[in-house]
Amino acid sequence: MAAQALPKKRLPESTLSQSALRQSPFCYLQYQRRSHETPIKPDLPWFVNPYKSVEVVLVGGSHLSRLLWFCPGIASQLPQNIMLAAMDDPIAKLQYRLELPNGILFELQQRNETRKIVFMAGSRDILPTTDDASSPEPAVNLDSVVGRVGQILESIRLYLPAVQIEVWGLPRDAQNHPNIAVFNQKLAHLCVRHKVQYRGDVFEASCQTPDLWLEDGYHLNVRGYQTCILPAVVAAARIV
Repeated sequence: MAAQALPKKRLPESTLSQSALRQSPFCYLQYQRRSHETPIKPDLPWFVNPYKSVEVVLVGGSHLSRLLWFCPGIASQLPQNIMLAAMDDPIAKLQYRLELPNGILFELQQRNETRKIVFMAGSRDILPTTDDASSPEPAVNLDSVVGRVGQILESIRLYLPAVQIEVWGLPRDAQNHPNIAVFNQKLAHLCVRHKVQYRGDVFEASCQTPDLWLEDGYHLNVRGYQTCILPAVVAAARIV
């Protein structure tokens, strides 16, 4: 039986105030919706602040941004040398934020302290969603998304040629949609071509235990973060 497109559902609001998010030592974490029209300057204080570490920077979509947004208790368990550069936007907008002149990669280049960048895409580009659960599943061009990941890897190399790069596979969703496994396989092949490390730890952990998701079916709940994401973050913070 073909997998059903996931209906769109409203997620719970952040458990942290906007002020608390701005004061987080870990990131420029999303506290407002970002788009091409959103000025870049509010994003940058976390990167230019010398008291906030940028040794290991986690770049990606909502699976990373919600690490603190919905799980503030996890903050005390996070390594002190990481920063999150993640947002709940499609990969095209994330790429724009990274490559913008005087944007994220430029600022990291100026700091010259980053030793590792971890990239993890968001599920919104991979899983088909619809406002009507009974409607046909919309097509998703996985090769296009993988192509954008390749462009992002090239940009990272351009700005930060000596940095270590890891690309993480996505966790599976509650319905075990085949797009996730196919996308992760394509990512692994992409990493071979770009000579960067692919890690499937998050996907493998998400396949071991049920009940790891919020009601939307593809974002992890607190248990999911504790089981799948947090161990991978701790491992990534160890610089070899």
